[in-house]
Amino acid sequence: MSSLPIFYYGSKKVSLDVAKIEKNIGIADYESAIQTAFNEILRIAHPFYRG
Repeated sequence: MSSLPIFYYGSKKVSLDVAKIEKNIGIADYESAIQTAFNEILRIAHPFYRG
């Protein structure tokens, strides 16, 4: 059986927490980019809309 450092769990948990936060930031950035793209398309297309 191999021995683990005393703080092994804590450092791995922090690394996991950081990875989750980075993932959520990436998702938020992606969603923001999509929203910006739709807004730009609507702004450009609005004068041509005949609805």
